Amino acid sequence: MNESRVRLVVTGDDFGYCPLRDQGMVEAFLAGALTGVSLLVNGASADTAAQLARRHRIPAGLHANLSEGRPVSPGLGSRTSLIGPGGFFLGKMGLRKALAEGRVRLPEVREELRAQLSRFQDLLGQEPTHVDGHQHVHVLPGRGAPRCAPGVRGGPAGVRGPVHPGACGGRPAPLRVAGAPAADLRSGSGGRCPGR
Repeated sequence: MNESRVRLVVTGDDFGYCPLRDQGMVEAFLAGALTGVSLLVNGASADTAAQLARRHRIPAGLHANLSEGRPVSPGLGSRTSLIGPGGFFLGKMGLRKALAEGRVRLPEVREELRAQLSRFQDLLGQEPTHVDGHQHVHVLPGRGAPRCAPGVRGGPAGVRGPVHPGACGGRPAPLRVAGAPAADLRSGSGGRCPGR
Protein backbone atom coordinates (compact mmCIF):
# COMPACT_ATOMS: atom_id res chain seq x y z
CA MET A 1 0.00 0.00 0.00
CA ASN A 2 1.39 3.37 -1.06
CA GLU A 3 0.71 5.97 1.62
CA SER A 4 1.04 9.66 0.83
CA ARG A 5 3.18 11.66 3.19
CA VAL A 6 2.50 15.15 4.43
CA ARG A 7 5.35 17.47 5.32
CA LEU A 8 4.56 20.00 8.01
CA VAL A 9 6.39 23.29 7.49
CA VAL A 10 6.77 25.33 10.68
CA THR A 11 8.39 28.71 10.08
CA GLY A 12 9.64 31.14 12.71
CA ASP A 13 8.76 34.69 11.65
CA ASP A 14 10.58 37.88 12.63
CA PHE A 15 14.04 36.29 12.58
CA GLY A 16 16.33 39.31 12.89
CA TYR A 17 13.96 41.31 15.10
CA CYS A 18 16.04 40.98 18.28
CA PRO A 19 18.80 38.68 19.59
CA LEU A 20 16.66 36.88 22.19
CA ARG A 21 13.99 36.00 19.65
CA ASP A 22 16.67 34.87 17.20
CA GLN A 23 18.31 32.61 19.78
CA GLY A 24 14.94 31.05 20.63
CA MET A 25 14.34 30.26 16.97
CA VAL A 26 17.79 28.72 16.59
CA GLU A 27 17.14 26.52 19.63
CA ALA A 28 13.71 25.54 18.24
CA PHE A 29 15.26 24.66 14.86
CA LEU A 30 18.01 22.57 16.45
CA ALA A 31 15.38 20.76 18.55
CA GLY A 32 13.35 19.97 15.42
CA ALA A 33 10.40 22.23 16.28
CA LEU A 34 10.99 24.65 13.37
CA THR A 35 11.76 23.76 9.76
CA GLY A 36 12.97 27.25 8.87
CA VAL A 37 12.78 30.98 9.54
CA SER A 38 11.66 34.16 7.82
CA LEU A 39 14.30 36.90 8.01
CA LEU A 40 13.23 40.48 8.71
CA VAL A 41 16.06 42.19 6.83
CA ASN A 42 15.41 45.61 8.37
CA GLY A 43 15.32 44.17 11.88
CA ALA A 44 17.72 45.32 14.60
CA SER A 45 19.59 42.00 14.61
CA ALA A 46 19.32 41.02 10.93
CA ASP A 47 23.10 40.79 10.46
CA THR A 48 23.69 38.43 13.38
CA ALA A 49 20.52 36.45 12.60
CA ALA A 50 21.82 35.83 9.08
CA GLN A 51 25.13 34.61 10.56
CA LEU A 52 23.18 32.21 12.81
CA ALA A 53 21.16 30.92 9.85
CA ARG A 54 24.34 30.26 7.88
CA ARG A 55 26.16 28.66 10.83
CA HIS A 56 23.29 26.29 11.65
CA ARG A 57 22.15 25.80 8.02
CA ILE A 58 18.64 27.01 8.79
CA PRO A 59 16.46 27.35 5.68
CA ALA A 60 15.53 31.03 5.47
CA GLY A 61 12.92 33.00 3.61
CA LEU A 62 12.32 36.72 3.22
CA HIS A 63 9.93 38.25 5.75
CA ALA A 64 8.81 41.19 3.60
CA ASN A 65 8.11 44.21 5.77
CA LEU A 66 6.19 47.34 4.82
CA SER A 67 4.77 48.19 8.23
CA GLU A 68 7.46 48.45 10.90
CA GLY A 69 10.85 50.11 11.25
CA ARG A 70 12.75 51.92 8.53
CA PRO A 71 12.78 51.01 4.83
CA VAL A 72 15.76 49.26 3.26
CA SER A 73 15.60 51.07 -0.08
CA PRO A 74 17.82 54.16 -0.14
CA GLY A 75 15.67 55.56 -2.96
CA LEU A 76 12.55 55.93 -0.84
CA GLY A 77 12.53 59.47 0.44
CA SER A 78 10.43 60.93 3.22
CA ARG A 79 7.66 61.81 0.73
CA THR A 80 6.89 58.21 -0.23
CA SER A 81 3.46 56.67 0.32
CA LEU A 82 4.98 54.04 2.62
CA ILE A 83 6.74 56.31 5.11
CA GLY A 84 5.34 58.37 7.97
CA PRO A 85 6.89 60.96 10.25
CA GLY A 86 10.45 60.30 11.31
CA GLY A 87 11.27 58.10 8.31
CA PHE A 88 9.51 55.00 9.64
CA PHE A 89 6.93 52.81 7.92
CA LEU A 90 3.30 53.74 8.65
CA GLY A 91 2.73 50.91 11.11
CA LYS A 92 0.34 48.00 10.75
CA MET A 93 -2.89 49.97 10.99
CA GLY A 94 -1.49 52.99 9.13
CA LEU A 95 -0.51 50.79 6.19
CA ARG A 96 -3.91 49.11 6.16
CA LYS A 97 -5.63 52.50 6.15
CA ALA A 98 -3.38 53.80 3.35
CA LEU A 99 -4.11 50.66 1.30
CA ALA A 100 -7.87 50.97 1.87
CA GLU A 101 -7.75 54.60 0.77
CA GLY A 102 -5.68 53.78 -2.33
CA ARG A 103 -2.74 55.96 -1.23
CA VAL A 104 -0.03 53.29 -1.51
CA ARG A 105 1.91 53.56 -4.76
CA LEU A 106 2.77 50.11 -6.12
CA PRO A 107 6.07 51.19 -7.74
CA GLU A 108 7.31 52.20 -4.27
CA VAL A 109 6.22 48.83 -2.87
CA ARG A 110 8.14 47.09 -5.65
CA GLU A 111 11.22 49.23 -5.03
CA GLU A 112 11.23 48.45 -1.32
CA LEU A 113 10.63 44.73 -1.81
CA ARG A 114 13.42 44.54 -4.38
CA ALA A 115 15.73 46.29 -1.91
CA GLN A 116 14.72 43.82 0.81
CA LEU A 117 15.37 40.87 -1.52
CA SER A 118 18.77 42.32 -2.41
CA ARG A 119 19.64 42.78 1.28
CA PHE A 120 18.53 39.19 1.95
CA GLN A 121 20.85 37.96 -0.80
CA ASP A 122 23.71 40.09 0.56
CA LEU A 123 23.21 38.75 4.09
CA LEU A 124 22.77 35.07 3.21
CA GLY A 125 24.40 34.72 -0.19
CA GLN A 126 21.39 32.88 -1.64
CA GLU A 127 17.79 33.23 -2.76
CA PRO A 128 15.07 32.96 -0.09
CA THR A 129 13.38 29.58 0.34
CA HIS A 130 10.04 31.42 0.52
CA VAL A 131 8.53 34.87 0.87
CA ASP A 132 5.98 35.86 3.47
CA GLY A 133 4.98 39.15 5.00
CA HIS A 134 5.47 40.82 8.34
CA GLN A 135 1.99 41.32 9.80
CA HIS A 136 0.65 39.58 6.65
CA VAL A 137 1.35 42.58 4.40
CA HIS A 138 1.64 40.19 1.43
CA VAL A 139 -2.08 39.34 1.56
CA LEU A 140 -3.75 42.59 2.62
CA PRO A 141 -6.77 43.62 0.58
CA GLY A 142 -7.09 46.97 -1.15
CA ARG A 143 -5.98 48.76 -4.27
CA GLY A 144 -2.24 48.38 -4.64
CA ALA A 145 -1.95 45.74 -1.94
CA PRO A 146 1.44 44.03 -2.17
CA ARG A 147 0.09 40.51 -2.75
CA CYS A 148 2.73 37.95 -3.53
CA ALA A 149 5.56 40.44 -3.24
CA PRO A 150 5.11 42.04 -6.69
CA GLY A 151 8.37 42.70 -8.42
CA VAL A 152 10.29 40.23 -6.30
CA ARG A 153 11.87 37.65 -8.53
CA GLY A 154 13.75 34.83 -6.95
CA GLY A 155 14.69 31.19 -7.21
CA PRO A 156 12.45 28.42 -5.96
CA ALA A 157 10.68 30.55 -3.36
CA GLY A 158 6.99 30.21 -2.75
CA VAL A 159 4.61 32.63 -1.08
CA ARG A 160 3.35 31.49 2.31
CA GLY A 161 -0.19 32.57 3.11
CA PRO A 162 -1.63 32.95 6.62
CA VAL A 163 -4.58 30.57 6.15
CA HIS A 164 -5.22 27.51 4.05
CA PRO A 165 -8.79 27.98 2.74
CA GLY A 166 -9.54 24.24 2.88
CA ALA A 167 -8.83 24.19 6.62
CA CYS A 168 -11.84 26.39 7.36
CA GLY A 169 -14.48 24.19 5.76
CA GLY A 170 -14.19 25.82 2.34
CA ARG A 171 -13.15 24.22 -0.92
CA PRO A 172 -9.64 22.76 -0.60
CA ALA A 173 -7.00 24.87 -2.27
CA PRO A 174 -3.30 24.32 -2.79
CA LEU A 175 -1.06 25.68 -0.06
CA ARG A 176 1.36 28.42 -1.08
CA VAL A 177 4.47 27.22 0.71
CA ALA A 178 8.16 26.79 0.10
CA GLY A 179 8.63 25.13 -3.25
CA ALA A 180 5.60 26.76 -4.89
CA PRO A 181 6.17 27.97 -8.45
CA ALA A 182 8.34 31.07 -8.67
CA ALA A 183 5.71 32.53 -11.01
CA ASP A 184 3.65 33.23 -7.90
CA LEU A 185 6.22 35.88 -7.01
CA ARG A 186 6.29 37.61 -10.36
CA SER A 187 2.73 38.87 -10.15
CA GLY A 188 2.48 40.66 -13.46
CA SER A 189 -1.28 41.22 -13.27
CA GLY A 190 -1.80 44.07 -10.86
CA GLY A 191 -0.18 42.35 -7.90
CA ARG A 192 -2.62 39.43 -7.69
CA CYS A 193 -1.60 35.83 -7.15
CA PRO A 194 -2.83 33.23 -9.60
CA GLY A 195 -5.87 31.55 -8.09
CA ARG A 196 -6.70 34.36 -5.66
